[in-house]
Amino acid sequence: MVLNDDFLLSFSDFLDLEEQLKNLVKRDVDIIFKNDLERSENWIRRQHIFETAEVIYAS
Repeated sequence: MVLNDDFLLSFSDFLDLEEQLKNLVKRDVDIIFKNDLERSENWIRRQHIFETAEVIYAS
């Protein structure tokens, strides 16, 4: 997930967003922020996510 720099998301909002997305796509979801993934030391996981990620909404 990529958010504007000036957008603040509380932990409660984050959990609500994850739950709503889960209900929308009818499957389990894990939300990870792109900048956190880019800093991940696990290069195999990072590479796999970037290679298989799909944009489901863009504005």
